[in-house]
Amino acid sequence: RGKQTPVYCSNVTHLEISYYHSLLDKKIISIVHSCPNIIHLSFINSIGFSNRALELIAGSYPNLKYLNLCDDRSGCFRSFSDREVDDEGLTAIANPCYNLEYLNISYRIYFSEKSICNIIYSCPKLQHLNLSFCKITDITIKEIASSCLNLKYLNLEGCYKISKEAVDQLVSLNPHIHVKNF
Repeated sequence: RGKQTPVYCSNVTHLEISYYHSLLDKKIISIVHSCPNIIHLSFINSIGFSNRALELIAGSYPNLKYLNLCDDRSGCFRSFSDREVDDEGLTAIANPCYNLEYLNISYRIYFSEKSICNIIYSCPKLQHLNLSFCKITDITIKEIASSCLNLKYLNLEGCYKISKEAVDQLVSLNPHIHVKNF
């Protein structure tokens, strides 16, 4: 006799797992198999999962609209082993999840500007983007200006390598955008 998927999980569309310090790939595999209709997924300050988990999420949730991977563990000790996800995981999300409207990758310092630009380019429906403390430059702002025509909110807190001219150009091209913390 095979495993049965609980009925209540098949109707779940929003899932938030916050401040969970052992969110291992094995747990994400279980979530993906038991909750096939997720469109809103938040792992704010949860750790333990790897690039493989993001690949699985990308392949399982093509209609994903909301993804929060914020990793703001202020004041917490971070060791090299905390580097669970990097460019490989973010790139895995980019193409299959082109319906994303909300993306928060703040404090994910291991994402390169190239992979951040790739997901921006691949997700033209983005309306809310939080890049706080990501290592980005004017190159990312130019990609946002050309790819995210529907963007309404952009958080740039702690992004110190961005020029005022680049942000001004973005705002002139998209007057409806609210740029926060710049």
